[in-house]
Amino acid sequence: MAEQRIQISPHIRKEAKRLLEDGQKIRAIKLVRSSGKSMPGESRDVANEDGTFEKIMDHKVGLRDAKDACEHLVNPSLDPRVVLTARLQIKKVIVEGETGNVELDIEQLQLRCLDGLSQGIPISEIAAMTELITFIREWQGEE
Repeated sequence: MAEQRIQISPHIRKEAKRLLEDGQKIRAIKLVRSSGKSMPGESRDVANEDGTFEKIMDHKVGLRDAKDACEHLVNPSLDPRVVLTARLQIKKVIVEGETGNVELDIEQLQLRCLDGLSQGIPISEIAAMTELITFIREWQGEE
């Protein structure tokens, strides 16, 4: 079983498979590299402005990994070193606050926050919810 995974959205996986079936292997590999997120990532040291170093996780997909994952996609009988997995998509979150439960629609966050102000939800809760949604979007790999 492969220990390395490349997370991609279901839409990108479908497009990569279509490219591979059309004989466009290089385009499929480029798509997986540019859209994928290598899991677990590799730890590397990055220099800060003050001269100190901090470890960050690099989730960049390598060429060999993308090639192996694409080959496994079209030929599942291969013993893969790397596999493509679907990236989870969170659509809604229910948050309990002092004014009760608030359902946050990830795709329409701005509208929900504005609605929250008119419903008497404290601005501090709206700020915390916005922070949560930003975290979820980054975790999902959204821009």
